[in-house]
Amino acid sequence: MSNNELFKTIEAQGRLITELREENELLRKEFNEFKVLSERLVDYLEPHEEDHYEECVASDIDVSEHIMNVIKEVKTIIK
Repeated sequence: MSNNELFKTIEAQGRLITELREENELLRKEFNEFKVLSERLVDYLEPHEEDHYEECVASDIDVSEHIMNVIKEVKTIIK
């Protein structure tokens, strides 16, 4: 392999590394945004859900039905 070909290969790998770093940074930012939104959602639901869950258990209401209702509520919130 000539020096010119080797230089082109190294240059191409450098561009690829730069692109991967940029993509990684975008993913990191998106994950951070998802984390913040998830925390807000939990903060919104948690105060009410803990009491409501305990009420369901105390009154023998099907907990799986309660969970499905929470999922439906979450879907309406995030739309």
